Amino acid sequence: MKYSNIIGLLSCLVVIWACTQKWVYIDDPMYYMGGLTSTVKNNEFGSPGKLHIFLVSIITILFIIPKIWAKRTSFVFNALNVAFAIRNFFAIGMTCRAGECPTILPALYIIFIGSIVIFIMSLLPKIEVKD
Repeated sequence: MKYSNIIGLLSCLVVIWACTQKWVYIDDPMYYMGGLTSTVKNNEFGSPGKLHIFLVSIITILFIIPKIWAKRTSFVFNALNVAFAIRNFFAIGMTCRAGECPTILPALYIIFIGSIVIFIMSLLPKIEVKD
């Protein structure tokens, strides 16, 4: 695909931006949980956005390198990123605890969809193969 690298790079930037935003809102105690910050007691969820930022920054570098080994290595990091996005979507966004279910904010959807777009763009690299 002609624009797969550009779309992949833009998706990487969008995912990194979404990691800095708030992901879920819990109504009763008025807690927000984001990729890097959390108002939940004892920071129970940690900061899952750090791993996304790490993986996506490596993927961004591999998108820029016009070598076949970079495209193949990118596939491994993309698989890890998509798996972690699925984990975050279900473990953080869909898990009810003590009768309180979180409200999913748009940033969590952006990370989930953006990770899938990055994965698809890594499957369609524009690279010239020599005979």
